[in-house]
Amino acid sequence: MRNCFEMIRRIWRRALLVAGLFAGAASCTTADDMLGYDFIPDDQKMAVRHKLFDPTVDGRILTTRLYRTDSIISSNLGYGYFGSQNDATFGKRSAGFLTQYLVGGVTDSTGFGYRPIFDSVQLLMTISDYKGDTTIAHKYNVYEVTGDFTAGNASGDDEADSTFYVTFDPTPYISANPVFTFVFPDGKSSGPSSTSVRMTPTDEGMALIRRLMLMEGEYKDDMSVYKDDELWVKTFKGLYIVPDDSEAVEGEGSMFSMSLSESGFSIHGRNRYEEDPELVRDTTQAVYYFYDSSAEVGNLSVNTVRRDYSGSRLDGVSMLEPGEGEQDDRVPVEICYVEGMGGPVTEIRFDDNFFKSIEKLLTDTDPVTGETTTYSRIAFNQAKVLIYIEGADYDWEAINPDEITDLLDNSLSRLGLYTNYKKLSAVSDYNYFYESQYSMELSYGGYLTRSWGCYTLDITSHVQYLWSLYREIEEAAEPDEDTLKALENQRTLYLGPEAYGLYGFGHSILQGMDGDADSDGVSNPAPIKVELTYTLMK
Repeated sequence: MRNCFEMIRRIWRRALLVAGLFAGAASCTTADDMLGYDFIPDDQKMAVRHKLFDPTVDGRILTTRLYRTDSIISSNLGYGYFGSQNDATFGKRSAGFLTQYLVGGVTDSTGFGYRPIFDSVQLLMTISDYKGDTTIAHKYNVYEVTGDFTAGNASGDDEADSTFYVTFDPTPYISANPVFTFVFPDGKSSGPSSTSVRMTPTDEGMALIRRLMLMEGEYKDDMSVYKDDELWVKTFKGLYIVPDDSEAVEGEGSMFSMSLSESGFSIHGRNRYEEDPELVRDTTQAVYYFYDSSAEVGNLSVNTVRRDYSGSRLDGVSMLEPGEGEQDDRVPVEICYVEGMGGPVTEIRFDDNFFKSIEKLLTDTDPVTGETTTYSRIAFNQAKVLIYIEGADYDWEAINPDEITDLLDNSLSRLGLYTNYKKLSAVSDYNYFYESQYSMELSYGGYLTRSWGCYTLDITSHVQYLWSLYREIEEAAEPDEDTLKALENQRTLYLGPEAYGLYGFGHSILQGMDGDADSDGVSNPAPIKVELTYTLMK
């Protein structure tokens, strides 16, 4: 017990001594925070600094161009996009979708009954999103898929017959004429909240209905096709819903997103008493779904988008990815764009001046002592890219709300950054799969801050990787070819919609590289900035 009390007294004496030392230090008016610095080995000396690369002051460190590729996957998205829109910047875009369909149910297990009578056919819809003027009527055509489009190698990949791109042309696989037509919205009663719309059958449509009701065709009066999904999709291959382009879109137009798992179509009819065919016995109904999660076949869907930039802000602007062996005629631009549905995105390439500017940071002048020190290594604590929408300014108080509000409302809420946009290969900081899998938010960010009119992207890991590649090349007597190729590939990034929002209806108009009115006649008030927090090491 005595030893225990003695130990307690020693602890208290030490605590009082430490408290006295702190009190003495606090009473001093100055402190030498370099005390002991000379005893630190040179290779362990470090300094933490912050640098904001303002292109209007530090010069251009990156180049921006537009980029558009035809190789954006549009199959099996879970949604069918349809509609037409006119936009002063992005021109006209028209979307339709091709989809297989499966049997959801028939009111009578024996089929449609004796000598069935067709009554009506309805498109069943669950609209998940929409854009534009929904008060203007728009006509749509529905075609029957008559060919085996999965065997057409639509993706250009011999090993994948269920992957399709946004430019897929369904014409060789569909009926020459529509089987149904419908108007949506009709400008009166139907709109985004509508759950169904009546379709009008054409002569070809009536022939399809008679086959579906087992009144004609290979399976006349034979329900076996309704009980076998594989047999079904071989017999009834799908539908293609697309705007009727023969009718001009009035005003802005409209575009919709339909949830395929909650959408389809239905046929309503009646049947007769076999003993007295003049008498109607029962009403009948058959429902067909565009997607059934329990089915192993028949869930393939493909979205198609067509564009016309005539008369728009993008008319004549070079942005299409060159084909193999073709010359790249894309030019640097100050105003950049990001649009979904296979539209243009922004290419950002870090110039040599970016790496040279980082090299200069290794020769550091201490802001307190004025002493200049040359360091050998640099580690990035944080590297952020700040991208401003058109109309924004570095000084948020200088922004005119009247000019920027519409741009903010139409802008994408989040942007993704990729090293390969066609494959959606993201920078390491934007691990969107990990984020989705574990329901967490990455430090990458990428969101639009409305008060600044600015997207902030944290790409610390990627910048560190770029710098390590650059230093390896600079320090090598003969740089490795793979390293040279890696740096060239990784220094060019693609700013596009976030990975799970490639087909959203929004679009962002952005200020790109330093604007000096040398290519598109624009001088940006707030070109892209790069902000670094870094540690220098001896």
